[in-house]
Amino acid sequence: MALGPPRFPITPPGQVIGFLKKATILQCGVVGYPTPEVKWNRSPPSPFPQGRSAVINSSLYINNTEDGDGGVYICTATNKHGMIIHGTFLKVESVGKPYYIVSELI
Repeated sequence: MALGPPRFPITPPGQVIGFLKKATILQCGVVGYPTPEVKWNRSPPSPFPQGRSAVINSSLYINNTEDGDGGVYICTATNKHGMIIHGTFLKVESVGKPYYIVSELI
């Protein structure tokens, strides 16, 4: 494998919609060699959802998403050859009840 700085083979989304009381995943699919170290931050700086968030395989998982979880999350990947940064805006929405349209055939 060739040495190289971190890069995104597929650009992560600029916005993700998370639904209230559901799990949300923010992805930071990065490659490079040596394997980049991935860190997540919020902008402006604020704490992550306490006891409801974890970084697994460079993705940020948020369980039981709440209104206060919305905002910009920054993924920073670094190795000895360089660094790459990507911001994702998390928009939190409520899960609406399904509705049905009933029409009569005449």
